[in-house]
Amino acid sequence: MEVNLIQEAEERVSSEFVNRPLRSVRRRSDVWTFMEYRTSKANNSKYIECKLCGLHLTASSRSGTSNLRKHLLNRHADQYHPKIIPDRHVVKRGYRFAAGPFSSRDDNDKAKDEERENKEGQEGDEAKSEADKNKMELEDEGMEGGINVEANGGDRDSMSQLTKARRLAQSSVKKAVARLHQQKSGNVPGIFRKIVCSSSRAQGISNSIFRMLIEDLLPVNIIEGLGFRALVDALQAGYPFPTTFGLEERLLARLAEGRTKLAKRLSSALKIGLSCDLWTDYHNRNFITVTSHIISTDWRNESWVLGTVKVKANATDVDVAQQIRDMCRDCGVTISDVPAMVYGTDGVQSVADTTERLKVLKSICAFLNVESRPCAGELLGISVQNALGVPSLAKLIQDAGQLISHLSTDRTCQQELTRSLKDQKKSLTLTICDTSSGWQVISDMFCQLAELEEVICKVLGADHEANLSDLQWKVLHELIQALQGVKAAVAVMGDGRNKSGSCWLPVMHGVLQHIDTPNAEDISDDGQVFRNILSAELKSRCQLNEILPSSLMMQAAAIDPRFHHLRFLSDEDRVPVVEGLKQKLSENHREGLENGSPEVEEDSPFFALLGEDEFNKKSIKPEDVIDLFRLERPVSRETDPLNWWRLNEKRFPGLCKLAKGILCVPIAATPLCKSTETSRTRENRKRLDHVHVDAQLFLHKNNGLFE
Repeated sequence: MEVNLIQEAEERVSSEFVNRPLRSVRRRSDVWTFMEYRTSKANNSKYIECKLCGLHLTASSRSGTSNLRKHLLNRHADQYHPKIIPDRHVVKRGYRFAAGPFSSRDDNDKAKDEERENKEGQEGDEAKSEADKNKMELEDEGMEGGINVEANGGDRDSMSQLTKARRLAQSSVKKAVARLHQQKSGNVPGIFRKIVCSSSRAQGISNSIFRMLIEDLLPVNIIEGLGFRALVDALQAGYPFPTTFGLEERLLARLAEGRTKLAKRLSSALKIGLSCDLWTDYHNRNFITVTSHIISTDWRNESWVLGTVKVKANATDVDVAQQIRDMCRDCGVTISDVPAMVYGTDGVQSVADTTERLKVLKSICAFLNVESRPCAGELLGISVQNALGVPSLAKLIQDAGQLISHLSTDRTCQQELTRSLKDQKKSLTLTICDTSSGWQVISDMFCQLAELEEVICKVLGADHEANLSDLQWKVLHELIQALQGVKAAVAVMGDGRNKSGSCWLPVMHGVLQHIDTPNAEDISDDGQVFRNILSAELKSRCQLNEILPSSLMMQAAAIDPRFHHLRFLSDEDRVPVVEGLKQKLSENHREGLENGSPEVEEDSPFFALLGEDEFNKKSIKPEDVIDLFRLERPVSRETDPLNWWRLNEKRFPGLCKLAKGILCVPIAATPLCKSTETSRTRENRKRLDHVHVDAQLFLHKNNGLFE
């Protein structure tokens, strides 16, 4: 016999089998807030659709809203929070449903609910035992009195089914109550967590993780970390984590797409300058990252990473050169289109190791058959470090570090310094370093001590053993003055307007002039030795002892509208430079005539009336173009030379092509002014897996290709 638990029972059930009578008044169930009737277009059959997840549910009269309520309790317990279980829903005991995550029930209400549940449970057990006793008496009477057991058995079966259904539903409700209690406390067992992340939501999270790996340069195996998975699971439960293999395939696919776009972008460039950076990761594995530099059609200096190659331990310079050549070919770059390559290192090794690594890079560039030059920042750093290596200056650096250590540890000195600086409205910032630190850090330490010299001498006294001597204080000021020119050169070459090598020679001649002509006549011996060594190092390493008219850096200065008068050279030295520039312009002009047809201009209506326009009349000889360009008034040194060429491109069409081929060569292989973002990127790349470092660095640096 089928029994409908939703509708009113047709037959009156004896109260000895039921704890409480069924409710006579039906109310609309709260499940319809989350459910909606639908009609199928195929066979016009009706079904119910969940508004939360879109699942189709049956709507039979047998199950009624029970299936719908079970679906909400199992799948959407975080959004479905019924306050009271309806009487018609399986258990007629008036259980108050567990509080949802957004309810505000106090402890007194919870205690009352627990007391009522215990009391009603005892009453239910007594009613159950009494019902079992009556059932046994009826069976005995039927056997003794010959009652029609078949007829009464049907009633007993129906009551048994009803009781069994009630008990089963009561167990389900208790589980739901326990699950919601645990959800509120934040401790949900895995068997109750059936929250499913939608496909669109999962795809969005996967894209965010992929973007995080590229932008922050994090290892791919971070998705396998327990802490990372716990974080994502707390933010979005049920998220299916991608595998490492899946992320690797996605990285390789994005890398192939990016190189295709990069090859298309570089195809419009006349010349492509290259720079290579040799760096070491935390596992002492060496890598070379190659970057391309071009002048775009709208005269903007663009830099794009071509790729990163791993230098094997037994690889020769020829093998590394072939790796770089193959990588350039994959990006559509021909080595013959490269005017020069600038090479450098990460600068974390000693001076001797850095010098050896630069020699290796120079040898690799020689096998590539391109003109090469070292990074400007590397040359300045090595020159200053060698000049500071004098024993007396090394002793000064050591004593200065010990002085700062004493000021930082002695409590009396700290109190006196704080009091004195408060009166002078100064802040106390001290940097401790030694001879192994970079020259910029040493210079900052000297500047801090020089600013606090008066206060330090007042606190410690001139004769204190931790204080510097008068001669050391004098040498310290002389070193600060000499290093001001080098620091100014780094600031100029680190500016975004001076990415090309056109400012290299003018700046270096200015540094030498600053070093060779000290302001003080009574300079100390140590100060003079430092200046002499620094000047000799810069002239030797930067090739400033002789004038090289055909060098790329000299031609870059001659074609820059800020320095095209070459005032840093004598009149005799300017002549060969100008002649070399004219010769190169003539060669480019001949190559243009051989490779393509000359440009044909349409006649203007003015030509028929007034004849040839003197303004647009072009010089036939390239020498005339160079002479006209040199007659131009120099622009401000704060001006970007590319902006000037963009405005005067039509006036000097042949010379502007030569300018694009020369100004695309950068002045440095690594950033001279290291910002926080640059330092973070250089540190993060050291922890990448060697299998993924090429793809992740390419996508990190070339994010603009996909915008």
